[in-house]
Amino acid sequence: GDWSSDVCSSDLLHESVRSALLAAVSTMELRSLVCAPRLDKINAGWTRELFRAADLQTLFLPTLQNLELDIWASRPARVARLSPAVPPLIVLRLFSAVPNHILFPLLAAAGNTLEILDVYQEDLLPPDDLWTSLLPSTPSLRSLKIISNPVLAELNAWTPPDYPAIDRLLPHYARLERLEASATEISADAMRRLPRCLRHLVIQSYNPHALFVANELLDVLSDDTISIVLESVTVRDVGDAWDEDELGELEEAFRAREIQFSFVPDVDPGDVNL
Repeated sequence: GDWSSDVCSSDLLHESVRSALLAAVSTMELRSLVCAPRLDKINAGWTRELFRAADLQTLFLPTLQNLELDIWASRPARVARLSPAVPPLIVLRLFSAVPNHILFPLLAAAGNTLEILDVYQEDLLPPDDLWTSLLPSTPSLRSLKIISNPVLAELNAWTPPDYPAIDRLLPHYARLERLEASATEISADAMRRLPRCLRHLVIQSYNPHALFVANELLDVLSDDTISIVLESVTVRDVGDAWDEDELGELEEAFRAREIQFSFVPDVDPGDVNL
């Protein structure tokens, strides 16, 4: 089509061109902008910060509809708070280590027009902030992927929420067809409040602190008063985290509801022959 794009790469460009690059991008009438791969590679001795999280405001071109950013800020304390002057985005993909005071205002400000949102963070996502930032996109969003993959040290100090953010948001979605979430952002009880527009649900568990667990899922599926119109449910977790007998019961319970269920065991890196 007529979509333009700009691809910036710290593998190809030295940080000395940073100012000129940002100045050039700011004059373009881009509809699609992709900044990737991870543009701050501390271990790349010949270049460091071609792109910084603070540059987001420069990249918010008024013509943008599709924005994908891969931001790994080495000095997040230097990043100022952004103003919410975000263009009317349709697609936003953000793979980042930017601080929450950047992430959540961006999600909230972009929410009025978003149809596809894909977020990957390596920090815990406070449920109240996540709820507030995602609520504006509930009328328009068709596909949501929200992944939190924090380090174990952060998880060990974590208190699981009584009401996870995605559980709270689900009844508000008007067009959502596909949801993929990490198992710390959604519980099995969320199956009780799925919007009727949702067709595909994917749960990814990255750690032992999952809220989406087999026994609670079985309780929901055994409740005949709950109508579930999903077409497919996929769970990805380490193989020994789900008992074989429970998996058999889940397969039977989903089959009875005419929902395709798949359990995909993650591969232990130690078992892979490189």
